[in-house]
Formats: sequence, C-alpha cells, structure tokens
Amino acid sequence: MRLSVIGWLLWLSGLVLVLAADYITRRTQDDFYAEGLPGILQNGIMFVLGVASVWLLFKGATKLRTGYRLLLVGGEVGLGYAVAVVLNLFYVCTAGIVCL
Repeated sequence: MRLSVIGWLLWLSGLVLVLAADYITRRTQDDFYAEGLPGILQNGIMFVLGVASVWLLFKGATKLRTGYRLLLVGGEVGLGYAVAVVLNLFYVCTAGIVCL
C-alpha cells in the first residue's frame, strides 16, 4: 500500500514539476506561444515517470491475486492518465497559451 502511495506521489509531483518547468521556460522567453520545454524532453520525462509509477503501483499490490492486481493497476493507470489530461488542459488554459 505504501508503494502505491509513493507511486501516485511520484506521478503527480513529476507532472506538476514538468508543467512548472515549462511555464518558467515560456516565461523567461517572454513568449507564451513559443515552445516551452522541448517536446522530446517533456515526453521522455513523463514516460520515465509513468514507468516508475506503474512499477511502484504493481509492487504495492502484491497481496492481491494476479488478475485483481492487473485490474487495479490498470484502473489506476487510467485514472492517472485522466488526471494528467485534466491538469495539462488546466495549465494550458490558465497560462494563456491556447484554450479550447
């Protein structure tokens, strides 16, 4: 259970730090329409954070049988992806970059 909490904290704090670094990069360029963090760097960081978080979530559910474990981790991955999409849209709209 403790590893699952650490996995969630790793994912959420990493997402917030990447968005903050993107904001600071755009702010120092004085142009919010220019590219903040390079896409390959941002996507690479999020990929590594995602793999580490899924591994921690999977290790945190060791007391469950394999089927339930996969179902739980799959649901948590889906929820984590949805949270990331909502936070990214919130950041993009509130920072004034582009909005829907």
